[in-house]
Amino acid sequence: MLREMYEKYPRGVESLEDNYGDSKTESIVSVEELEEQCGSDIELKELLSEMLEACYRYTETVFKYNEILNKTDLKDDDFRKEMSHMENNRTIIHNAMMDSINIFSRQLGEKEKDNNWAKKLQGHRAHYAKFAMMTTYKEMEKEMDKEEAEEVAT
Repeated sequence: MLREMYEKYPRGVESLEDNYGDSKTESIVSVEELEEQCGSDIELKELLSEMLEACYRYTETVFKYNEILNKTDLKDDDFRKEMSHMENNRTIIHNAMMDSINIFSRQLGEKEKDNNWAKKLQGHRAHYAKFAMMTTYKEMEKEMDKEEAEEVAT
């Protein structure tokens, strides 16, 4: 999914890079730290995977939303309809992403693992959005670096 997003939304990726690249902004928790918290617990690993997918989906909807904003060939009525539809979808996906983060965090807490990072998000929709986009960017960056290394090795 990350490779497809990278190729399909170059302007969106560029925007993420401007905001989160080169460690300009540190995430409240890295995926590696979360994987370490999961250990060998299959349920936690599945919840982490679902949370990451929700973050990726949210980021993709932001990319799509921004693409519509940049379209100049839409008439006013078409533009309003498309924006209204996208805004509704983005809100639904944003809520699902927040739920996924909260479910994962709650399970970490129930299993006496560190979930203090999630407290920094609670009550702030924008903090969840930033976490999702930063996490997506960092994972995308790792995947691209890995692919590049594999190409060099062959």
